[in-house]
Amino acid sequence: MTGLSVEAVMGRSWLDCIHSDQRVEARQRMGIGQALRIGDGEFQGLADQWFSAHWSTLYDGQGVVSGAIVIINDITERRLREQENWELAHFDGLTQLPNRILFWNRLEYALRLAHRNQQTIAVLWLDLDGFKAVNDQLGHAAGDELLCQVGQRLQTSLRDSDTAARMGGDEFTVVLASMAHPQDAASVAQKIIDLIHQPFALTQGPAQISTSIGIALYPDHAHTAKELAHCADLAMYAAKQAGKNGWRLWNSATSMA
Repeated sequence: MTGLSVEAVMGRSWLDCIHSDQRVEARQRMGIGQALRIGDGEFQGLADQWFSAHWSTLYDGQGVVSGAIVIINDITERRLREQENWELAHFDGLTQLPNRILFWNRLEYALRLAHRNQQTIAVLWLDLDGFKAVNDQLGHAAGDELLCQVGQRLQTSLRDSDTAARMGGDEFTVVLASMAHPQDAASVAQKIIDLIHQPFALTQGPAQISTSIGIALYPDHAHTAKELAHCADLAMYAAKQAGKNGWRLWNSATSMA
């Protein structure tokens, strides 16, 4: 269960048998457990198994801790099911990108950090140009394959701290967290446009599309997740009206379009 042999764990603290990033929490729970005489928790072993621990602290006649009764259960299967269910609820089944639920979660989190650290973040709203034609000419399987490849190209254009999500259909979003300069959003948008415009090699044949992108910045354009996404969406439509295969930054004129 721990990922260590019997010989390896003899004489060692049970804290040595769990992941190092969980040991601080485990010590805190143990401290609370000693004060309350009971405690519990769920921890991950060194071999990635999960187990639950329930313990009761034992005291001698002088009130000194003399030991503990610990009950350990393997909960790996349950944790794997929970993780699988979480992923099904938060990731797009086709592209494996975050879905709209996780997009809003990530955006809200990025906004809180940006507010606390006085940073700029950007939302990019993407709509594919020419996707319907590919779907009609090559079939829905080709359209699905194209969406998957678009998702892959999006991920290669971003930092680990950024988020690319599929909102549904042929619409995608990007959250650019903690940008050093507001103009960096335009650079990323152009990079994405160039990547998406490169030909796609699909099973049913080659395809070429483009994308129109709207950009909205916090705190310049909006302060809430809904407002920021709405501004980016409006800017995306302005990019389409301007001829597609380009990006537009939200401004007050965009909102009147």
